[in-house]
Amino acid sequence: MKLFEVQTNSLSYVYPITKIILSAAIILICIFRRKLFNIPEGVIDGLASIISFALVLLCILILYISFGEIFHTYSNRQQRVSDLDDAVQVPVGEVVKIVKRDDIVELEVLTERGIVKVGSSSDNAYCESVFFAKKYYIGSHGFDSIEGFENELFSLSENGFLNVFSIDGLRARKHLQ
Repeated sequence: MKLFEVQTNSLSYVYPITKIILSAAIILICIFRRKLFNIPEGVIDGLASIISFALVLLCILILYISFGEIFHTYSNRQQRVSDLDDAVQVPVGEVVKIVKRDDIVELEVLTERGIVKVGSSSDNAYCESVFFAKKYYIGSHGFDSIEGFENELFSLSENGFLNVFSIDGLRARKHLQ
């Protein structure tokens, strides 16, 4: 995770709240450094003041980013609840059947980690309608065999069912009914 970039896809408040607490602690340490540490007057104190000032500015920036992340997380959690209302529970076997049947298909599945894209992709020669070299994927992880793909789908499922949000960009509720 990048410290100075807003994480817009998070579903957990832990990361931004941790950054807020640590940044606030660093700011307090920098402000009260003379009472906490015995820093002699002179060049070292001036250098400590410059470093403290830079740290306080960076921590204020991190605080600003973290509060933005909290708002994004809230929005993502609300969106996830509405997405769950639009999702259709489909047995893993049915998803495997769809992916096995179609040469190129993509399903968006709602999991605890968020929306994961699963599907199959194939290659074809220029101006040919015959597909070959079919591969299956879950997120960025590819599978050569349908068995490995199916086993991984079961690990994402809840009691053998997946919350399918869309199939090839169409809402699953409309597509499967």
